[in-house]
Amino acid sequence: EEREAVCNDGSPGVYYFRPGSGKDSEKWIMVLEGGGGCSSGDSCKEQWRKEPEKMTSTVYEDTRLVRGLLSSVPRINPDFYEFNHVYVPMCSSDGWAGDSKVFWKFNLPFYFTSIATFVLNMGIIVMPLIYGFTIFLDSWYMNILLIKFIAEYILIIMGGKAFHRQFSLINFLQWYFIQPLYVAVVSVGSILNVNRSWQGRKS
Repeated sequence: EEREAVCNDGSPGVYYFRPGSGKDSEKWIMVLEGGGGCSSGDSCKEQWRKEPEKMTSTVYEDTRLVRGLLSSVPRINPDFYEFNHVYVPMCSSDGWAGDSKVFWKFNLPFYFTSIATFVLNMGIIVMPLIYGFTIFLDSWYMNILLIKFIAEYILIIMGGKAFHRQFSLINFLQWYFIQPLYVAVVSVGSILNVNRSWQGRKS
């Protein structure tokens, strides 16, 4: 069977796993390593020279020391030290974009939720630009904002309980108003990069 998760040189993708324990042994936290992007022959050659570990898994050790969110020390990582920990090194230079053409096959609910989130947040940004800021006086637009506020506040409360944390209303409001712009920038950036010629290959 052909391998799908491969590094730039065709070596297999790698992940590191530490099993959870205690009351949080059924919860998971996964960290995808950042950095390691290259989009041209010259930039990828330079990365091969400076950071070969970002291009191939053949240089990886059997174990890896991790800190922060994946630390198993309660003093350092009080919220997540008992979770199942997964660390995935970056070696494919694609920014974890993967193959967008087959993404939908593996998790339909997440796929459609992603589309709905994009459409809703883009609509919140674009509508005032089209109809003017008097749209904030229209009940239907304000109802959309209210429903979005209630749904996301419920989700953040549920998430807080799952991770044994409390989120203040101030922190939520900051995210609520920043989120539409964040989603728009990330989504549009992802769309523009769909046809980028990455330098990886399969073997």
